[in-house]
Amino acid sequence: MKKHQLLWVVLAVILSATACTSFDASDGPRIDVSCATSRELVQLTRRGYFLGRSPDISVIPREPNFVGAPTNPPHTGPWPFLVDVPLVLHGPGFVQETSEIDRRAGMADLAPTAAHLVGFEGWRARSGRLLSEALIDTEATPRLVVTIVWDGAGWNALHEHPQQWPFLRSLMRRGTSYTNFTVGSNPSVTPPVHASLGTGTYPDDHGITGVSQRTTRNQLVDPWAHFDSKLLRVPTLADLYDRALSNQPLTGMVARVNWHLGMIGHGASFPGGDRDEVLMLDHSGEPRGNENDYLSPGITEPALLDRFARDLDAEDGAIDDKWLGNPLNDPGTLGKSPAFTRYAGVMLRRMIDQVGFGMDETPDLLYVNMKETDLSYHAWGMDSPEVGAALKAQDESLRLFLDHLDEHVATGNWVVMITADHGLMPDPEESGAYPINGQGVLDDVNARFDANDNDADLAYHMTAYGIYVEESQLAANDVSLEEIGRWLADYRLGENLVEDTVPDRFEDQRDERLFSAITVGTRRVDPCRKES
Repeated sequence: MKKHQLLWVVLAVILSATACTSFDASDGPRIDVSCATSRELVQLTRRGYFLGRSPDISVIPREPNFVGAPTNPPHTGPWPFLVDVPLVLHGPGFVQETSEIDRRAGMADLAPTAAHLVGFEGWRARSGRLLSEALIDTEATPRLVVTIVWDGAGWNALHEHPQQWPFLRSLMRRGTSYTNFTVGSNPSVTPPVHASLGTGTYPDDHGITGVSQRTTRNQLVDPWAHFDSKLLRVPTLADLYDRALSNQPLTGMVARVNWHLGMIGHGASFPGGDRDEVLMLDHSGEPRGNENDYLSPGITEPALLDRFARDLDAEDGAIDDKWLGNPLNDPGTLGKSPAFTRYAGVMLRRMIDQVGFGMDETPDLLYVNMKETDLSYHAWGMDSPEVGAALKAQDESLRLFLDHLDEHVATGNWVVMITADHGLMPDPEESGAYPINGQGVLDDVNARFDANDNDADLAYHMTAYGIYVEESQLAANDVSLEEIGRWLADYRLGENLVEDTVPDRFEDQRDERLFSAITVGTRRVDPCRKES
């Protein structure tokens, strides 16, 4: 039995022991493990909710179920295996060498901690707190604070590939490692978590709620469409710190996709701000982005990526344009491979040397996302050798980067904070998860509550974390969001089948509820709402 499977067994035992009684008008009281959903899971969901942008009805599937296809399942939910991620701080002279701290901490704590390190007195308290227990009490400031996100490398991903990150493990021993660190909100997906890191607050405040969110015109959009920061409601640390010092500090980022911009912020669109140095790499190693608000440094060299691809091709002893059986001449594969990680590592080191991060007495801020673990997961699954290879490549890139800092910025002049933005969803065949058919849920909601034949659906979109409802159709159908939410709380596996057949492993689960908790806005409406 794998470690993550054992964790689910232990959790199931705990939940069963604390289950409460819920009531179903049709068949009387029943004991249902979903009632034992902890207050914290619901609180994470509330913290991720922003009125008007988030789904009207948020759903927490019954662990380990998820809303989505059985292949490439979404990695979102409030459960520990998705929200518990590593946090490692390292910086001689600034960070304690305490090995492990089990105090609860969250993603919003990184901004105030970075603000303290660079000596920014203008930071005002938000949701996050200063991680003072990890820091040495000193009036000195480092020349550079670097925050690095291993995208998707939560604890369950690391535990699935325990031999692939020896350097990160050594940093855990030599610096400070938080063993009880969480992304802090649900949905546990890339855009909101990176914005929490950058702003020191959570989606209920900063307004970035998911990979898509609703606009005032009732449209669903990418929150960072066109690399535009207008939907980020609060300034980041980088925004405020840079402006306070008349744009003297360097504040920059090396990353892959627009969703990572929540770390750096608004750039020149922030009043008094300037064009922060942002290197956003596409699959071919070329820069992309919004040149009006961010400045892309001229340091890329796609030919170098091709060379790394040839080197990777040769590592298995056969020159066949393949890596682990995958075609390296496909830009999509190349962009997920260790060749790209090595290339991005060179670009990161060039940011230090050619842009000048950490080269003067004014402390600089640099943000980094290493995306290949997450990309490999979406292509091949959590337990795949490709994910293991991505972690190994990122670990080696981290070692080279810190060596580079020692040489070019100098030991005792820098601090790094390394974390992840979420864990990964295991293969449902291994976890026992039922992949909830989101379209089936929508169809069933509309069949039950939408009685008007007006070509407008009551429930019109479902994400992995909730349902969007057309407000005008509520009154037209004389129904409330709470009524729909309570109905969803009793929604069963057998009702969600595309056809009236069920895989053998779910045959005895037809009558099980699919959701553990339902919230409408921030209000819990399922039968166990008294817990919250």
